[in-house]
Amino acid sequence: MKKNEILSIVTIGLSAILYFVYNLINLIQSKEFNLWTNVGAAFYTILLVVALAYAVMEKKNLAGLAVTMLKITIPYGTKFLNPLLTRGLVEFDVAADYFYLIFAILAVVSIVALILEANNTQFVGTKYNFKTFLGPLLVLSFLLLFNRGKSPAETAIISSLAEVISLLLLAVMTAEFLFLSVFISVPFDFVQLVVNDEVQTLDYVYLVVGVGLLLYGVYALIAHIKHAQHEEHEQLVH
Repeated sequence: MKKNEILSIVTIGLSAILYFVYNLINLIQSKEFNLWTNVGAAFYTILLVVALAYAVMEKKNLAGLAVTMLKITIPYGTKFLNPLLTRGLVEFDVAADYFYLIFAILAVVSIVALILEANNTQFVGTKYNFKTFLGPLLVLSFLLLFNRGKSPAETAIISSLAEVISLLLLAVMTAEFLFLSVFISVPFDFVQLVVNDEVQTLDYVYLVVGVGLLLYGVYALIAHIKHAQHEEHEQLVH
């Protein structure tokens, strides 16, 4: 195994593990105990980690690094770098600050690993059509319409971009799990709204569209697995 491959795998693996631990601690220490929202967040975290695991298993390290940077190391690393660069402050008041420092370091390592991996990757020319990028388009549209976070546009762009890059680099399983991760929390968020008695008319649309896209994602994942198994069988026969 080449040094760039080792660096890529270690970077992706360490980032995924720390991200999982960070979110687990956040869920345990959450002051607002919204059970169903937390369950949805846990499933999102698991699916993102699985997406990265498939990138490594399928030797799509370049895609794995890109997703790691977009979804983990850069977003969380900047939480340490922003106060450091803008105000010259370094704070370690809570455990999260130590995670932000590590993610900031991993963000730099990710960039180095990405460059090394790109230099050692043979890119294959592939024909794409509209259907190929239907998933990222659905993700972008859904998050722009229904995202309730502080930065819906930023979240939508990053989520769809991570999937586009995965598809361009032929990390299809990674893209499939990224797609599922966007919609997995929808039913749990809706149940939480019901429990909190905060359901509005638009929330029913959110539920129907979100669950519909979640089921579509499951169907696409199963179809891809069957197709891959069929191709593997054909190769063994011939």
